[in-house]
Amino acid sequence: VRCWGFNTWGQLGLPRENPDDGPAFHPESVRIEGLPPARAVAVGWLHSCALLVDGRVACWGHDGLSQMPVPVARSVGYTITPVVAPDVEEVVQLDAHGSNTCARRRDGTLRCWGENAFGESGPRDNTSRVHTIALGGVTDVFAAQVRSFALGADGTVYRWGAVRGTTPGDGVPRAVGALAGATRIVTLMPKVCALGADGRVRCLA
Repeated sequence: VRCWGFNTWGQLGLPRENPDDGPAFHPESVRIEGLPPARAVAVGWLHSCALLVDGRVACWGHDGLSQMPVPVARSVGYTITPVVAPDVEEVVQLDAHGSNTCARRRDGTLRCWGENAFGESGPRDNTSRVHTIALGGVTDVFAAQVRSFALGADGTVYRWGAVRGTTPGDGVPRAVGALAGATRIVTLMPKVCALGADGRVRCLA
């Protein structure tokens, strides 16, 4: 895996740099050291994650909002060494936006972690870093800012996280509509759209 751009919080796998000094921006790609072979990447604002070929997930970068699946020293606030998510295996899809990440497992279940002020990473119980989302049979996931979405095999769209703007939710997924034949979901609120098997894009009203 190679990354480029800003490295303000180690998201390029390099020691943190001050953007005011200039070198924090890297136009040339940087290899992520210590990362096992990967087959997909997902990046948030200040953190990065990779889906490893063995089905596990590793992340690096900022941890100020619990973006890492395991805690890093608060005195440092970030890690340049990829850390593997515990008990997150057989992952087939990874998605990250903002400060949270979701992983879809082969059996259609979901694990999410990261910022959870609005319930976008799961139940707001503060007892676990990696949350199990109360859904099964998921075929696609989209971890958006302040809320997350999943697509069921029957085209049902589920949402958890903020409700009515930025009112915090309870982290429990609820059906918000259906898009028959959908295979991939994407959202830029207030629109939620999906790509169908027929190549057409449909959106929830």
